Amino acid sequence: MVSLAKPHYTDQGIRETRALTVNIVDEAMLKKADRTGCVSGNKVDKSDMFAFHMLDLRRMCT
Repeated sequence: MVSLAKPHYTDQGIRETRALTVNIVDEAMLKKADRTGCVSGNKVDKSDMFAFHMLDLRRMCT
């Protein structure tokens, strides 16, 4: 589920970047994934909870 209510940080990010990423987690990641879903990105920087890399979506979509 993705909430796109205007006060939510997810809504702001999607509108600014025009992109959304959906991640599927396994049982080993479930505890961390649950934590990220229980706190607001407006209040907590969750970017260091998982290792990640960013791709240039403009190159992928052209």
